[in-house]
Amino acid sequence: MQDIDWTFFSPAAEIGPGEERGTYRVQARTFLTDADGHSRISYADYGAAFVEELETNAHPREIITAAY
Repeated sequence: MQDIDWTFFSPAAEIGPGEERGTYRVQARTFLTDADGHSRISYADYGAAFVEELETNAHPREIITAAY
């Protein structure tokens, strides 16, 4: 179906409570980790990344993730 515009937004491997840093990475088709090999994000930053994607539609028809 070419007429459906979709994006699958997936959180980091570890998502939970924590401070809002205001910085995160969003990338398509890649498992994101930090320098120590951890894939994590807070609920607040995941929410911000999700809203940013809704507003910008930067990754149409892609599977993306957000993490630190």
